[in-house]
Amino acid sequence: MLRRIFVITVFLILSALVLSCGGGSNPTTPDNEDESVNILGYSYPTFVPSLIAFSRELPNGNSYNNTNSELFVINPSGQFDHRLTFNAADDDYPAFNPGGHKVAFVSNRSSGGYGSRDIFWLGPVGNVVQLTYDTWQWDASSTQWPLWGAITASRHNMLVMAPFDVGQVFALSPWGNWETYVYSGVTMPYDQCYSPVTGNLVVSGRPDGMTYMDDIELFLKPQWLDYSYRITYFGDDSEDPMDLVYTTDPDFDCTGQKILFQTTYWDNNTEIGMIDLSTADAIPQPVRFTYNDSADCEPSWDPTGKWFVWATDRDGNFELYKRLVYDPTSPTPIPPPIRLTFTDADEHNPDWGPAYGSNTGY
Repeated sequence: MLRRIFVITVFLILSALVLSCGGGSNPTTPDNEDESVNILGYSYPTFVPSLIAFSRELPNGNSYNNTNSELFVINPSGQFDHRLTFNAADDDYPAFNPGGHKVAFVSNRSSGGYGSRDIFWLGPVGNVVQLTYDTWQWDASSTQWPLWGAITASRHNMLVMAPFDVGQVFALSPWGNWETYVYSGVTMPYDQCYSPVTGNLVVSGRPDGMTYMDDIELFLKPQWLDYSYRITYFGDDSEDPMDLVYTTDPDFDCTGQKILFQTTYWDNNTEIGMIDLSTADAIPQPVRFTYNDSADCEPSWDPTGKWFVWATDRDGNFELYKRLVYDPTSPTPIPPPIRLTFTDADEHNPDWGPAYGSNTGY
């Protein structure tokens, strides 16, 4: 009996020592690694820290451009490349809901694949629900611009959107009810992002009253103000059509202080930069993140604010890359980008979804 008690006691002590050294809990290997997790209609054999939703151009001989956009997801390592939508129309601009088990997106499937667009939900088991029936018009030659950019405002579990031809920013409930969200003070606001942490809203657009022949800049509308103010000054307000600057695709990080964006200012193509609102500068100074002769665009933060994903055509067609965020003033070399997709198709508009657990060791 005493020997049995001694053996049990030794076992418990050794177990406690192993756990105290981290041997019993590997932060990159969750306890449920052998269990399957069902997300957006797919069963994953291992735990995924988060997913990246994006659109991919697939061949379609019956479409306007002989291709159509479909939604896909991958994990942060580029694995589990799963297709989410199966429709002859364009499905684009995905945005995860706060829990990461639904994706909002924009599609012209309600107009037969041509012209007008509406917002839809993709549910946890792959079901699709239409939310809007307004079919606001859009310019068929402007398919490269986010016309709605359905960004999830997780504080109220709402979608925030700016229809391209309306000039207002709206909030849309998960049941399809919408109302005017804010007067942004910006002409033709679009491509907006909202921070559930600070309640701040950022939109791309032109100062109120400006024409189509003016630079596009970023404007910030704090939650506690009734108006917005300009936070980027890349352009010189020239109306020369050959000298216009387009600064678009803003995305807040998890703190609601740092904003990723793309701009044509630094190069003859698009490059990615960041603005930090937490600095003491009245006008935050932008930091450039990419240096490439090809286009770098459509950035999205990861849930921790340490990584970002973007689309680039540096390989001949648009693929997704990710990279650690770095301090450009540091002597430490710029971390190399990591390629996530390897297809002949164009991938666009990535949205890095929320974390499903504590495993963020990408």
